[in-house]
Amino acid sequence: LDVAASFKLPPQGGEFLLLFAPGPNNCLRVAPFDFSPEAVPSGHYLVWNISTQRIAFSFGDTRLFIEPGQSQLMTPHAEDDTYVPLRVYDEYNGKSRLIVRGRHFNRANARQILLFSASTNPSAPIRMKMQAITDLLPPPTPSPTPPVARHSPSPANSMAGLR
Repeated sequence: LDVAASFKLPPQGGEFLLLFAPGPNNCLRVAPFDFSPEAVPSGHYLVWNISTQRIAFSFGDTRLFIEPGQSQLMTPHAEDDTYVPLRVYDEYNGKSRLIVRGRHFNRANARQILLFSASTNPSAPIRMKMQAITDLLPPPTPSPTPPVARHSPSPANSMAGLR
C-alpha cells in the first residue's frame, strides 16, 4: 500500500474536515481545516479558493478578494431564510470575468463551506467550479427570561412618611 497523502493534526484533536485535491507530480494534497462550531459558527460561511487564480467574491453586500489557496470566514449581511445574490469573478486577458452567478439560500442555523476549484472538464469555457458543503445546526434554544425583580417597600425604607 502506498501513502497517497499525509498530514498532522494537533495533539488535542478537534473537528476537522479533510480536503483532498490533486497535487504536483500526480500526488494527492490533503488539507485539514478546523470545522468546529467555534471556528465556523452557525450563520457563517468559510469561502475557500483552492484554484490557482485569484477570485473576487460577492455575496449580498459582502465583497472580498481571495488569493489562491486562501480562505476567509464571512457572515452575510442578509436576512435568514432568503436567497442572496452570489457572484464570483476571475481575471481573464487582463479583464474581470463573471464565472459564477446565481442566488444562494442563506440560513442562520447553517454553517457552510464554499469551495472554488479548477474545473476538471477540459471542454468547459470557464475553468472554475463551486461546491457548497452545508452543516445544519439545531436552532438555538431561547434562554429563559430572568424573573423581573419586584420591590415592595417595607415601612422601614418607605418614603411615604417623608414630608
